[in-house]
Amino acid sequence: NRTAVFTNTRVEIPTGALTISKNVVGEKGSLTKKFNFTLTLSETTGIYPYSGSAVGSIKSGDKISLADGESITISGLPEGTKYSIIEEDYRKDGYATNSTAAAGTISATSMQAASFTNTWSTELADGMTPGDPTEIGTGTAPSDPTTNIGDGDLPFGGTEPGKDGIPKT
Repeated sequence: NRTAVFTNTRVEIPTGALTISKNVVGEKGSLTKKFNFTLTLSETTGIYPYSGSAVGSIKSGDKISLADGESITISGLPEGTKYSIIEEDYRKDGYATNSTAAAGTISATSMQAASFTNTWSTELADGMTPGDPTEIGTGTAPSDPTTNIGDGDLPFGGTEPGKDGIPKT
């Protein structure tokens, strides 16, 4: 008779946490509108609990919605896991998005914090996104005739002294 002996040893992987927070600024920015985010985690298939403004669990590829002043903290993430958080595009609703630490690596010794600030802007809300190549050549004018075209803050179709009145395209 031969006997095989096996020893199972559980290796504890250090874990860390990730906080996602949302702020909205601008004169007409909505303080109650929910903004959607998608979380991507590398090299892990786990489901992780979160708490804060909402409570639940999340895994890579899931979405979370946050309004102004809300945040969640995801805990139990394995150290070394790479994360990426992408907010949906809200330019059509008049919001420009800025973020800090929207991608990084989880550390067991320090909390990771990703923050997103949406600034409501008249130019975006009116459909006149200066420098946005998707707006060029669409052949459509804003529905509001007082919308500025970005040429000296003159109303749509207005002219500036010394200019020929043809908008830049």
